Amino acid sequence: MPTRPRKPAPAPAKRPGHKKGGPKTPEGKAVVAKVLAEHAFKPGPDSRRAPGRPSGGLSVLEWSNALADATEAELAAAAGDADAPWSKRTAAARMLRTLEAGDLADFGPVLDGTMTLADLRKSGVNTAVVKKCKTRTHTGDGGGTEVEREVELHDRAGDEYDRVLDRMYGRARQSVDHKHDLADAVRADLTAVLDALRDPKAAALASALGERLAEQPGPAGAPPD
Repeated sequence: MPTRPRKPAPAPAKRPGHKKGGPKTPEGKAVVAKVLAEHAFKPGPDSRRAPGRPSGGLSVLEWSNALADATEAELAAAAGDADAPWSKRTAAARMLRTLEAGDLADFGPVLDGTMTLADLRKSGVNTAVVKKCKTRTHTGDGGGTEVEREVELHDRAGDEYDRVLDRMYGRARQSVDHKHDLADAVRADLTAVLDALRDPKAAALASALGERLAEQPGPAGAPPD
């Protein structure tokens, strides 16, 4: 059955005033070139990353190595120095986290209600190790109230220590290389088969099986051997 040829799709209608391509006049081309030049990336000290300047991550790594022999007080001073570079303060703050060892006994006054966290901080206790501090008030059947306080401390020193080592020395490779040679496996199977055929009992069994198969009649219509 002959098929009718399809009619070509109509061309899309042009919008009024639509022009294809960029400006055609020299004045228009000059304006476009000026705009592109103003917004083009210009490497230099005022750019986001000047040529030859290390990245922020490498700067933190360098400060971590430079502060390796600093005391806890020196690290705290570097982390709290608002005029210090960001990379130095970040390195000092990460290294300080590895020294965190909060003692719940220091927060006994908070648990019994005699002091607040702000009071403890003024007294010299490091309250940055506190992860959660809750106060619940329960009203009993007799109308009395019971206050329950809870303090949970951070346990992040080990994670921060691993993070510092990963950034300095690289994360240890965690993979297992396994090589499987198919030829060796096939060779081993063939060796096992040949060893079994060398066994006198296996050879006798194979011979008897061959004789029995020879005695069986062939398929109908098949010519005799």
